[in-house]
Amino acid sequence: MTDGSEISTSATGSATVNVTFQAVTDDPVMTLVENDVSIDNSGSNDTASVTVSLTSADKDGSESFTRLEVTDVPNGLNVLGGILSDGIWYVDVPNTAITATAPTYELVLERNDTTDNIPDGTFSIKVTGMTQDINGQGLDGKEARAEQALILF
Repeated sequence: MTDGSEISTSATGSATVNVTFQAVTDDPVMTLVENDVSIDNSGSNDTASVTVSLTSADKDGSESFTRLEVTDVPNGLNVLGGILSDGIWYVDVPNTAITATAPTYELVLERNDTTDNIPDGTFSIKVTGMTQDINGQGLDGKEARAEQALILF
């Protein structure tokens, strides 16, 4: 004992100890593969797309690519399958386990047909991929994120 006292009695027996493990989510690595990154007001080029791939050092299937957060989207563009809240587009990705093959999601931006014109120029759109250790036993891990810029012109 730290105070110098001694234990003068002892007992033997058995006890059940419940232990819950907290999963740890590894930092993901994100890759953007540009499919078509131009969009304009011509009426014939209304969408742009990029394939988002997420992987991590933990490839045992316990971690999943769970969602995307897309910010800095110019007025007049929508994120397909996304929900806009306070300037952030949230896109749920089917919980795809990270294994030896990195899961992917096709992110599509489209011109809003109720908008007369989208702004001209080049835009840097921030894409954030979220992963979480949710497929193991015990408590789910905290979310981890990776960010990259998608340049639209």
